[in-house]
Amino acid sequence: MGDNSIRLRILMPTQTVADELCDMVVMRTADGDKGIMRGHEPCAAALVYGALRAYRDKKETASYTVVGGLARVYGDQVVVLSPLADTTENIDAAIENIRKDRDENLRREQNADFEMNRAETALRRSLVHNEGSAFAIIRGKIEKDG
Repeated sequence: MGDNSIRLRILMPTQTVADELCDMVVMRTADGDKGIMRGHEPCAAALVYGALRAYRDKKETASYTVVGGLARVYGDQVVVLSPLADTTENIDAAIENIRKDRDENLRREQNADFEMNRAETALRRSLVHNEGSAFAIIRGKIEKDG
């Protein structure tokens, strides 16, 4: 690492969004925007929906959209843990994919509920049918004769 470099890592539960060297990171926290450079005191910050920008040689090199999460600053690292983060250009596609996954899961749950209702109905029909079956008639006859 260069003298002024810090390592930025942006992690989601299923993937690493970023792992890069930069001179400064600016992120949106619950307390406002925070700039982090090498030598920053260790801290943790709650992130809110907003941009996270990486700078190198006083120029923005990357822009990410982070949807909440937590940032931890220690040593020469900034580690961001977020349920959803991506480059600013790709965030809309990432959100759309999450919506599609959610809708598909909802459809699966509804189908499972429908199948459960069908099984319960079939069981009730079976029980009603058994009450009117020959066994029930014979059982009634035995009880009358008995």
